[in-house]
Amino acid sequence: MVRGTHTAIRIAQIAVSISVLRYGIFMIVDLLIVLIAPALTLALVPLLQARAVDLGLIQVANARSSHDGARASGAGIVLALGATLSGLLLALVHNDPGLIAPVATIAALALVGFADDLFNLPVTQRLAAQLLAALLLVLLAGGWDWFVTLPIWIAAPVLIAMALAGGLWINLFNFMDGIDGIAASEMAFVLVGLMALAAMSAPPSSPIWLFAGAAALAAITFLIFNWQRARIFGGDAGAYFHAAAIFWVSLAAVMSGCVNPYATVLLPAAFLTDAGVTLGTRALRGKRVWEGHRSHAYQHLARKIGHARTVAVYLVYNLVWLLPLAALIQLDILPSLPGLVLAYFPAIVFVVRNKAGQSEYA
Repeated sequence: MVRGTHTAIRIAQIAVSISVLRYGIFMIVDLLIVLIAPALTLALVPLLQARAVDLGLIQVANARSSHDGARASGAGIVLALGATLSGLLLALVHNDPGLIAPVATIAALALVGFADDLFNLPVTQRLAAQLLAALLLVLLAGGWDWFVTLPIWIAAPVLIAMALAGGLWINLFNFMDGIDGIAASEMAFVLVGLMALAAMSAPPSSPIWLFAGAAALAAITFLIFNWQRARIFGGDAGAYFHAAAIFWVSLAAVMSGCVNPYATVLLPAAFLTDAGVTLGTRALRGKRVWEGHRSHAYQHLARKIGHARTVAVYLVYNLVWLLPLAALIQLDILPSLPGLVLAYFPAIVFVVRNKAGQSEYA
């Protein structure tokens, strides 16, 4: 009897050890897959920079630029490639085919951005691609599930509004990608912030969060090349990739119920406020809002204190103010609407004081 009990205990211990070992192996595999994105960024961005002239990926400064001289561009396609490869391998390892379509959609939009970097696509083609991608990402994030259960007269307008919001977000993010390091650092902040918020509710085990981590690490790695003075820009490929990835991960986090929807709107408050106030001010001044300019608050500030310090200002606001507010909302300590006011009101004051939408000569 005693011997049988010892045997059973031993078998149970072996089973536990095997389970722990398997879990550890899976963690190592996941980590290696996630690290593919930053590794490819580190390896391929210098190669793209070296071939930029041959490929026609040179951005020459003009009156609307915040940089001088000529720089290589289009590196965002490398970040998209690495994150896409990580995402597809994660889908395979975790047997999660639902990850394939959104990752492919994000990659396809990055390719459109890369084509724009190469050939300057017409605005109608860019907008069509952005809206189609946004609509697909809404559906793939869980929008299709309630679309088929709601009356068409309710579901269709909501889907259209969300797709338009996604298209607007992609354009606003692109507008904000005007100085060294600002876009990649914003992407890393928002994605890591969403991961932290999700972890407050439950350990983020979904492959979605591993993809988000891979994309964030690729962006952080890119800062090696894109920090002031940038050797290469992400280009439209980078802006489209960053914005689409943030849009889908935010939607998926909300649809799955693991992140408070107000918190997802709060995290990019600095970007949304600068872009929104600038756009509105230029519209009121009778300017063509679709044309290039350098009248964002961050651009005015960069001319005073430099690109790196300006990005640092935005990062400090993100980390010291926005992320704690989002955490308080996520934990139901702070009501959502007061939290949004606390996030956006100081940002509005800041960008207005820094002449958002005003001429640089004002």
